[in-house]
Amino acid sequence: MPGKMDRSLLICAAIDLEGGQWFAGDWERVVASLKLGLAGDIRQGSVPSAGLAMRADAVPGTRSPRNLPLDLRPDESGAYTLFAGRIMERGDLARRLGIEVPESDAALYASACRILGEVCDDAVVGEYAAIRWCPDRREVRLARSPLNAPPLHVWRSGSRLIAASLPRSIFAAGVPMRIDADRVADVALFNLGDGTKSYYRGLARVACGTVQRHTPDGQQEHGFWDLHRLKPVRFADSRDYVAAASEQLDRAVAANLEGIGKPAISLSGGVDSQSVAGSLLAQLPPGGRLRSYTAVPVEDWLPDPDPRMDYDESKSVKRLAEQYPALEPHFVNAGEAAFGQDLDALMLLGSWPSFNEMNMHWVHAIHRRAANDGCDALFTGDFGDAAFSYDGMAAYPTWLRQRRWAHLLKELRASRDPRGFARRAVSLAVWPHVPFTWRRRIDEWRGVHISPFATWCPLDPRNEAVARAVERADDAGHDTGIYQSADAVASQASMIRSALSEGPELMLALRLLHGMPTREPLAFRPLFELCASMPVELFMRDGTSRWLARQVAATRIPRDVAECERVGVQSADFIGRLRRDGGGMLEMIERIAPRSIASHLFDLQRVRSDIEDALDPSGTRPYRWLRYLCNVPRGLALARFVQFAEGRNDG
Repeated sequence: MPGKMDRSLLICAAIDLEGGQWFAGDWERVVASLKLGLAGDIRQGSVPSAGLAMRADAVPGTRSPRNLPLDLRPDESGAYTLFAGRIMERGDLARRLGIEVPESDAALYASACRILGEVCDDAVVGEYAAIRWCPDRREVRLARSPLNAPPLHVWRSGSRLIAASLPRSIFAAGVPMRIDADRVADVALFNLGDGTKSYYRGLARVACGTVQRHTPDGQQEHGFWDLHRLKPVRFADSRDYVAAASEQLDRAVAANLEGIGKPAISLSGGVDSQSVAGSLLAQLPPGGRLRSYTAVPVEDWLPDPDPRMDYDESKSVKRLAEQYPALEPHFVNAGEAAFGQDLDALMLLGSWPSFNEMNMHWVHAIHRRAANDGCDALFTGDFGDAAFSYDGMAAYPTWLRQRRWAHLLKELRASRDPRGFARRAVSLAVWPHVPFTWRRRIDEWRGVHISPFATWCPLDPRNEAVARAVERADDAGHDTGIYQSADAVASQASMIRSALSEGPELMLALRLLHGMPTREPLAFRPLFELCASMPVELFMRDGTSRWLARQVAATRIPRDVAECERVGVQSADFIGRLRRDGGGMLEMIERIAPRSIASHLFDLQRVRSDIEDALDPSGTRPYRWLRYLCNVPRGLALARFVQFAEGRNDG
């Protein structure tokens, strides 16, 4: 295996389950597919009926990555292991296994599989994707950790199988790149429930928290992690919950700090990233510094002030810097970045679309700045909404279902909702219990329903694939109307769905483009599971949403920042960017081939109309804001991706 504590960023295995070597003629191209982007050396080699390759998770200097032999030796069970990502708290896991700490995460994971058997993934705390090939049993075992896991894509035809971090390695073996219009339509409708689906026909993914086994006889799959199966956590006092969450947050930060000498953080004014920053600063060694990077808008492009919104979060960051002299804040407006300027690079590196292009200008700028400043890793706080800082809105229908009348009445009275008490009670507590499809029909009857195709969704509802996607969403109980769920766990699961489904490939592509590793403490499994298992009243209390996170934050960051309920809007200047870059956006639409799937799947005329409306010097119509912020950037990014996948990306 690689040298001491080298970690793999990319992995790939081509295997013949029947004992042949069908991949031999394509293997050189498969290995070459790993060379794109900023990362370490490639190691590769052959074992019985399989080619195995990995690329080190290291940023090289000026030299090109080398192609080196991989030390391929089976473990005591006869299996060969490829491992992408990292195991945290390695010493603790080794002690529980009764072994010395191995030199590599791959060896440690192999030991866990050998000693613990099928329950090994329950014992491993980390962010990983793993491939294990046992030629004696002709069995491939594929696994991904539950949260924030690196991607793992699979293609199989008969006894031929390829498992790889990214689809481009599979295409390099000669598998055709064919877009799946149904998947594109599902994603455009935010129907992300099936983590095994791919944008490409014939390919699939291993879902987070899942193990797949492939043998000559077929495939078996089981999920070892499910948010709905977590055991409830109950303490005697609310202070115990706050203390437990605070302790696990510090543990999460410590686990993610391992091996990091110069950390940085993508810092906003919200409690999530600020709490992570507070814990980081408390754990820095004497004399240590923490660089923070905050997205700020171009002031001339801001809309009229809104007391509910925080367009510029730099004030909250400066307040934190007053409390912690070791914090070095840096502010990034990326005003010079054109819309979509790095879009093609991301698609090339990740074989995957950008999910939220309206914010990608500052995401790229922060990653680029952190890399240029020599930082070892960029910490984030993106997973908080689903657990640590869940808003608790499902508490009201939960209390109604539990018939906790006194508690419900007390919280309804304390709610900051400006509507009258009766309307507030119906809206917050009763309405969420009505099925999504019924709510949509009732709103249509009332004349207040606004179709997603008239606001945030760029699909063309006249297309047959789109009509099928709407039916699938309805059959799955997926909400296309952005309605509040009556179930807290379902609400939390929906919040992490996009991160689990669309985030891994995008984050990997960002890493390859800029060379900046990321760390997400709020996805640390023990912390996430603890918070997700708490009673819903820990998140909505005395009319205060995100109560748990605010209590934890109050001991780490300025209290006025912890208690602030304004909504941070990190794309507040997008209308200015749209007006400046609108001409280029219209050219992107013109370059979509008339016979492309994209030209029929998306309502590009509606996207064009929104751009032209924004370019109107007389001003923009307020009701179109959602279309500017969602319909335009999402439609252009997805259409460009479809064109890329079809091979019509010239020009």
